[in-house]
Amino acid sequence: MWRADGEDDVVTIDPEVLARQAVDSMTLRPPKVASPRSEGTYVVGMPMWMWVERGASRMGPVSASATAGSVTVTATARVERLVWDMGDGTTVTCHGPGTRYTPDQARRCPRTAGTGTSGPASTR
Repeated sequence: MWRADGEDDVVTIDPEVLARQAVDSMTLRPPKVASPRSEGTYVVGMPMWMWVERGASRMGPVSASATAGSVTVTATARVERLVWDMGDGTTVTCHGPGTRYTPDQARRCPRTAGTGTSGPASTR
């Protein structure tokens, strides 16, 4: 900005403010929990197979930018991990959406719970 007295006004742009604007403009939706039985009825004591549906607005990455003057800030969000609360005081942490259940997986020995790829989340 030019001023008649010869002094330039310095405009300070706060990148944190721009980052917050970018994040606020993102479309982030909560993970959509999925399971083999759509009605949600299960047998007690049997392994529970859980995963979340994939999608950029649910798992990421989702990016948005905000600009002020010559400064542009881009923020990117992605799900780092999912923590399943099993309701009995235990949790299972997965580092990804998990593996969608298919009927042929019932015939195989599933992987250990908490690997984040597949298998029973709980047998309680």
